[in-house]
Amino acid sequence: MFVKQRIRLFVFFFASLISLTSLTSTFAIVGTAYSGEGLEPTLEPTDEAIVPWQMNGAHLVSTNDLNSIFSEASNVELVGRIGGTTKAVTVRGNYAYVGEGPGLTILDITDPATLTVMGRTSTLPGIVVDVVVAGDYAYVTTGKTGLTIIDVANPASPIVVSSTDTPGYAYNIDIDGNNAYIADGDYHLRIMDVQDPAAPVEVGNFRTNSTAYDVDVVGDYAYVAVNGILQVVNVYDPANPFEAGHFSISYADDAVVVRGDYAYLQGSDELHILDISDPTGIKIIGTYSFDYFNGDSLSSLELVGDVAYVTLGYGGLRIVDVSNPTTPFENGLFDPLGLNAADVAVAGNYIYVAANENMHVISTYSPADPTEIGIYRPVTAGALSVEGNYAYVLGNGLHIIDISKPIDPAAIGYHYPFPYYAYYDVAVAGQYAYIVCGSYGGLRIISVADPTTPTETGSIDTQGYAHDVAVAGKYAYVADGGRGLRIIDVSNPSQPVEVGAYGSLTAQAVAIAGNYAYVAGGFGGDLHIINVANPANPVEVSSLRMDAMAVAVANNYAYIAADADGLRIIDVSNPAKPTEVSFHETPWYALDVAVSGDFAYVADKDLHIIDVFKPTEPSEIGFYETIGESFIRLAANENYIFVGDGAGGLLILQYTGPAYYRIFLPSTLKKK
Repeated sequence: MFVKQRIRLFVFFFASLISLTSLTSTFAIVGTAYSGEGLEPTLEPTDEAIVPWQMNGAHLVSTNDLNSIFSEASNVELVGRIGGTTKAVTVRGNYAYVGEGPGLTILDITDPATLTVMGRTSTLPGIVVDVVVAGDYAYVTTGKTGLTIIDVANPASPIVVSSTDTPGYAYNIDIDGNNAYIADGDYHLRIMDVQDPAAPVEVGNFRTNSTAYDVDVVGDYAYVAVNGILQVVNVYDPANPFEAGHFSISYADDAVVVRGDYAYLQGSDELHILDISDPTGIKIIGTYSFDYFNGDSLSSLELVGDVAYVTLGYGGLRIVDVSNPTTPFENGLFDPLGLNAADVAVAGNYIYVAANENMHVISTYSPADPTEIGIYRPVTAGALSVEGNYAYVLGNGLHIIDISKPIDPAAIGYHYPFPYYAYYDVAVAGQYAYIVCGSYGGLRIISVADPTTPTETGSIDTQGYAHDVAVAGKYAYVADGGRGLRIIDVSNPSQPVEVGAYGSLTAQAVAIAGNYAYVAGGFGGDLHIINVANPANPVEVSSLRMDAMAVAVANNYAYIAADADGLRIIDVSNPAKPTEVSFHETPWYALDVAVSGDFAYVADKDLHIIDVFKPTEPSEIGFYETIGESFIRLAANENYIFVGDGAGGLLILQYTGPAYYRIFLPSTLKKK
């Protein structure tokens, strides 16, 4: 992976007091260091014994200030958050515990067809990867930020009691007695004493032969699914674990479950059944090969009686009869269009599948024909638009979020009008939301007059790959990939009509200002300025060579997210002669930009806030490291920054840096 390393220094100057007699200034330097995908531990595996991982000089990291500890930030704070991807689920009693981005949601499943949210945690250090419930506590792994322990004695009010980093990427966890066993990726098997949930302590570790993905503890043994190997570790003394045996297979294995003398090991496309009665002489006795190779995500495995439930990502949920361990066979399949199955839990006659964008409830009354009876849809956030008290967010459909209380955003409306998971942008004007869907339906128009019941009113196939949309007056302007700019008359939302087009370019993004459309052509696609005063006959008046990924226009300046070139600022006071006046380099690849007031907000994997009061002298004044593990989308108003953080959900952020006092002095002072 290409890694661009940098030490960033943010230098801030502000006037703290202005009076008739004095001007007092304060000067501060804040340093932030980071490398690669967020902050990575500097500890590397060696051939020597592994030492317990420590962060900030201790195993335990206080949860009093997750803003400062787990997200690198400067002059930006998290105000509110909602949603995120669902990678993990477990069931205990009448409750399902579902990972929802960087949070845990507890659902009442008394009626599986009507799921009810009982409670949610505060924002956790990272995206929830796995969850296990034991007693009154939920033990949650959060990838590169380790283990979080949550008191769930009151499901309506779950409370985070501790968060502890691990040196690697915490995939899966098992609890046995007072110990937590964590498959910590390239940092092997970690063993933590969690007798005091508020102060977990690492008591032992075992170096696995390769990346550790899953662990199941039975008796004195921990069975660890390692990349291509099942390792059996004797953990009778957790402080001194040692290998009791291992077995190599041909493919990577992601998940392991042990029952009696058998270990069930799931890899990319095969379920292996191993005889582990003698750890020193493990034998494979049965294998089932699926018709789908799950190379894009990790599999999960649940065993109930003689049935194995296996998730295969886009290969769906597979139900395998293992009553005869030597000849397992597939007995059922649940694989609706777009399903990306990540985790599975089974309780009674129901299967609960965490499928990244949704959590599905499936009846098992007929294993050969599993039927969905319920679904939970968290907000997965990509492109978004903010108008008044509502955020319109695309992800697993269109979500309408009430943001009147930014600290507690609430999902109030949902619409899923599309044939597949492909939603690229949304613009809102008046009582309508305009959504572009790539090659899966062009432009769709949704009435949002009642935000609780959005309804599709019309659509038009733009024939290309609709990436972006802007609306001005009675026209929608669609950046339609290789078919260029399409201009759609939406004065009758139920019957949109194309009235003009400029097809001599590739269009990835578009912004409208006055009589001009500013079209970003994507990587190698340039910035094009097109006169659209006559929508039926648009005319290009100028262009600039650059990698224009996104564009925003304000006060005669175009702000371009220019990929590896960061933010580029163009004077477009004369659209026929655009002139670049400045640029601001960002550490990664600038892919989106929004402008509000004196600030430009740039999505460069993370969020960067640039002061553009003087467009010729841009300066970075704020930064926020997101945790969604993908590029982000942006919107902003005068008070808040709204971030579509993908797996991290919708984030509402606020600039908290020093206030700027703009002082204007006359060029000449007259004597009296």
